[in-house]
Amino acid sequence: MGFEELRLPMSGVMLRWRAADGHFRIDHPDHHETDDADESSWRVWSGRGDMAVGVSGEIDGEPDSRWWLVWGEHVGAEVAVRLSDGQRLDVGRFGKLWFAEWRGPEQTARVTAAGRLSEVRFAPPAYVPAPDTENGAVPGDWVHVEAPAAFRAVETKADALLR
Repeated sequence: MGFEELRLPMSGVMLRWRAADGHFRIDHPDHHETDDADESSWRVWSGRGDMAVGVSGEIDGEPDSRWWLVWGEHVGAEVAVRLSDGQRLDVGRFGKLWFAEWRGPEQTARVTAAGRLSEVRFAPPAYVPAPDTENGAVPGDWVHVEAPAAFRAVETKADALLR
């Protein structure tokens, strides 16, 4: 089954979309398979726009620098991403996914879609193991940690006064 793919410019993450059956993949910058033979790595597009996912990794040749990426399923509503420092990010679309990426220090990303808000925090959990160098991993290898965050209704000052 054929698919479309897009390599994101900052992170190198590869997005893949199979329009025929509505499946997608998000692949590490250094571990792209050239075909879609491994069905277990494909996810079904659920049609729910109530989740934003954050991932990050080191920038090659810059050990103290990181790229950051938030993505989610696009359901037709406008998506906006603002970092905790106030910067608004450009939001791209590919297949039925949306994405935004940036580089710099760790920040919370506030994602708004269809009048709902999600705050994506990127601090990795303490239980993430170091790369397994005995089995071929290289120190500094990207560990795929997804930080999903659910959306909640955006509350206005008027809403708060009504409570």
